[in-house]
Amino acid sequence: MVVVRPDGHHVFLCYAWEDKAQADALRTALTGLGLRVFQDHDGMRDYDCIPDRIDAALRGSHVLLALYSPAFLASEYCRQELHFALLSSYHLHRSRARVLALSQHLDIEQIRPERLKHWRLPALDQSFDRLAASVAAQVRRLGKQDRRQLGDAPNSPPPKWYSEPMPDVLETYGRELDLWRIHDALFPDDASHHGGQVVAVTGVGGQGKTQLVRHYARTFAADFPAGVFSLHGSEGHGTDGVGDRAVQRVVESHLARVAGELPAGDSRPRSGPFEEIARWVHRQLTDLGPYLWIVDDVPEGISRPGFNSLLAPTSNGRTLLTAGYELGGWVHPDRRLVLPPLERGASIALLTSQWPDGRPRPVARRLEDLRGERDQYAAVRRIVDALGAHPLALALAAGLSGSPEATGIADFTALEKLLTDPDRDALALAEQLRPKLPTDHITGVAATLSRSITALPEEGLDVLLLSSVLGAAPLPEALVSLVLAQADGLSRTEADDRARKGLRQTEAGYLSQRHGTATSDLGAAAGLSWSVHPLVNQAVRRSERSPHRRQELRLSAVAAFTREMDDARDSRRYPLLSGYLSHIERLAADMLDIDEWHLLNEAGRLHSELGDSRAALDLYGRLHVLCRSRLGDDHLTTLAFQLGLGVAHGLHGDHGTARTLLETTHTALCRRLGAQHPDTLTAWNDLAVVCGVAGDHAHARGIFRSVHEIRVRLLGPQHPDTLDALTNYAIHVGRCGDHAEAHELKTGLYRTFRSLYGEDHACTLDALNNLAATTLRLSDPTGARRMLRTVHETRRRLLGPLSHTADAAENLAGVVEDPDEAADLLTEAYHIRLHTQGPPHPSTLRTLHHLLAALLERDGEQAPPLQLGQPGTVSARYATTEVAETLPVGLTPGQIRLDDERMDERIAVLEAAMRVYDVRLAALGPDNIATMTAVGHLAHAHAALDQFDGQYEEAWVLIDDATTGLELTLGTGDAATVAADEVRTWIAGLGSGRDTTEAGSG
Repeated sequence: MVVVRPDGHHVFLCYAWEDKAQADALRTALTGLGLRVFQDHDGMRDYDCIPDRIDAALRGSHVLLALYSPAFLASEYCRQELHFALLSSYHLHRSRARVLALSQHLDIEQIRPERLKHWRLPALDQSFDRLAASVAAQVRRLGKQDRRQLGDAPNSPPPKWYSEPMPDVLETYGRELDLWRIHDALFPDDASHHGGQVVAVTGVGGQGKTQLVRHYARTFAADFPAGVFSLHGSEGHGTDGVGDRAVQRVVESHLARVAGELPAGDSRPRSGPFEEIARWVHRQLTDLGPYLWIVDDVPEGISRPGFNSLLAPTSNGRTLLTAGYELGGWVHPDRRLVLPPLERGASIALLTSQWPDGRPRPVARRLEDLRGERDQYAAVRRIVDALGAHPLALALAAGLSGSPEATGIADFTALEKLLTDPDRDALALAEQLRPKLPTDHITGVAATLSRSITALPEEGLDVLLLSSVLGAAPLPEALVSLVLAQADGLSRTEADDRARKGLRQTEAGYLSQRHGTATSDLGAAAGLSWSVHPLVNQAVRRSERSPHRRQELRLSAVAAFTREMDDARDSRRYPLLSGYLSHIERLAADMLDIDEWHLLNEAGRLHSELGDSRAALDLYGRLHVLCRSRLGDDHLTTLAFQLGLGVAHGLHGDHGTARTLLETTHTALCRRLGAQHPDTLTAWNDLAVVCGVAGDHAHARGIFRSVHEIRVRLLGPQHPDTLDALTNYAIHVGRCGDHAEAHELKTGLYRTFRSLYGEDHACTLDALNNLAATTLRLSDPTGARRMLRTVHETRRRLLGPLSHTADAAENLAGVVEDPDEAADLLTEAYHIRLHTQGPPHPSTLRTLHHLLAALLERDGEQAPPLQLGQPGTVSARYATTEVAETLPVGLTPGQIRLDDERMDERIAVLEAAMRVYDVRLAALGPDNIATMTAVGHLAHAHAALDQFDGQYEEAWVLIDDATTGLELTLGTGDAATVAADEVRTWIAGLGSGRDTTEAGSG
């Protein structure tokens, strides 16, 4: 018989209250065999306080016996006891020997975690006496090996955390058994000396994947004595698209940080090619012993070689991945954990984690208090259902409910109303997030995200805006302070205080997580950091709140990095700066996005000290020069900037400079990575794009053909990158005049995409759109019209009012025969762009121009050509508008902005708007809906002209009058009124931040 302490027990009987009858019978049988058994006879609800006597009994027991049933699985209380016993058993002697399970009404496959199956379970049809005899025999065998009790287990040591500051400990709800599912997959035989396992945790964004793997690394730190190395795969999202072209830069940056942190003495290479650094890291890791290699957020669109490059570089490392998508055949099915939503009890505990008033009591106590307020408890239950038990949304909702004065959410009833009656911004955000967050509860999740962001004070909002600019890597407090000082002209102390205040505001709202200092001296020098969830960053980027402040912070970050790199003249300072490289690379990545350059241009218009987007381009160019001087011409960060500069110059119409930069980048990448490397092919592809835009279609065609041939060999004919190259080739075949060949190529592409992805996939619709363009060239307008109508109807059905739908409507409008239908389609596109892209966006102005031309054509008029015309006027009922030929009183030449590269186009839009208004006014009078709509178009065109600030005032008179008239005539919810109000809101903010004495000087 096992000897136990006087106050101890042989067996702790763990069961759900629904199984009490079976537990009573089993206890009777066990005690009849001489075992001391603890059984709690009081029913407990999820997250009830575990009384001291139960906790003491659990710690004083030799083994835990779980009565495993469907009710057991649903009990949070049982799962907590099981997790404690498993962890204690594991820390005592690396096995689950102290935990026994008897299954009821479940198949053996349903027993979780896997290690509970290691003890051969008795047959389910045995009597309780025979079951008790099997348990007693196992307990006696264990007692001969080790007489310690569960409470004697040692605590796990803290992990050695490399590559980033170690994240702080957060309370985790409802994921206890998921920790063991990960551990079973990484250590299938509980042997610590074997390595190489790869385990993936997948699920939709915000499901808690990152927090789970970090919790795992802390809980099982003893199994990884060499340390934990954390790599942010999300740094590769959007660096120049996705895929292998981004992965290598992420891996190189990560290994460079690892090389700077590993203990090495004088053997560490301080500089040199990446291959030398990688070989050194490989040798060091091989000698260190077992380690955990975390890859958080594996990028989409990568190849198998790209995926393999993310894994632990040596066989003594185990790799733990997270991903927002299924990883197919790359990870064994037994080692893939699809993270489900939280159970109800855990969801309620998380939602109330800041209740009441941000000063929560222990979880069990606060839930007991909550049940005493019936209306609040009912609201909490409904909120959990409305959010689909989505962990990030629940955490954000907790932050909202914990600060009623700041958020305006007085209680859970008010929070419920926010979710069930979302505003227009929340609905728009839901549609934008839907492709990345496929959940039936997307509206509630988006409403929580939206309010959490808008409820922040300006200091906290600055932190989120900066995080959305600088990417997923943790933001050091020192970096936030550096950028704020640059942006607002603050002293070091003022900037430090503002940064600290903003970071803590985001942390209090669960919008960010704090990281402590890393194990290495380098990490300690960096101090505290905060990470913002990628889904929050995405919501901020798509939010319409403070877009100009976001761009101001972006340019301030560029200026701050430039100054820091310029000052980093000694090797002691440079390693600390190297921790910013992932943020610098993100800035380089955004140079490839035309929308980002538009926003930079708009920021320059409202903040003259920033200059326009060409001034921003010069600032990026200076940072590129410093990267060359500090990192070297062939460093991948330098080349990323060079690639971005080439594309950006192309977007600005400077095709000669763009071509030179891209040719130089391509040559350097050929030398650095090889001619067939994905990054090299990307640079070559971008060079072809610039050649095509510059009119050199034959040269572009040749490059696209070569890129396609190489990708066929390397990736296969149906890889997305291969098909992308073939699409570009087909387009330029058509631009060279070979429309029949282009039609054949595009027909094949359409069939391929349809076979691979289905009729409704975005790639299939893009291919059909391209095919329609060539079909029209071959004088088949009926066929082109049919194709474009299919694209438009499908996008409208699947995407709703997003920019791709506007593109489809605009394309269809160009081929329909009915002028009224063309005008309706262009009106639809214009309304969509106003809301999703904003009134000043080039695409919105282009659509407005097309709409005005269609309206004139329908009325038998001719739209003005794209050139400077004679000034026109409108009725004295509205403010006079004209293209300025003489300066208004009080303006000097330095205050006139005529050098914008799109000025001719803007003038043409204004002339067309004036012509439409004149026709409407003459035919219908000033109070007709069509005339008021035309006034709104005129105000939009007038404000967009942006020659001098006084035009904003004139535009305001026009738009305020027009919108008020539409509100009175049609109501505030009509599409025409909503569109006019979008323009009115935009014009209301114009000119407010400009210093008119220096406008245009940047």
